[in-house]
Amino acid sequence: DGAANDELIQFLARRLSIPVASVQIKSGAGGRHKRVLVKGATAEFVMACLVSGQQKGRVKP
Repeated sequence: DGAANDELIQFLARRLSIPVASVQIKSGAGGRHKRVLVKGATAEFVMACLVSGQQKGRVKP
């Protein structure tokens, strides 16, 4: 579903405080499991932000 993919991209961009253009779905756009590319960020940074709820060092409100 295109709307769900768009929402995922928006969510990741907001959570990581990066431009939407920096997030791409590389594979799995039509399924439940996706591979996502986040330009300018390491996998470790992305995982840390998602797990901790932080946005680039700031606590999520």
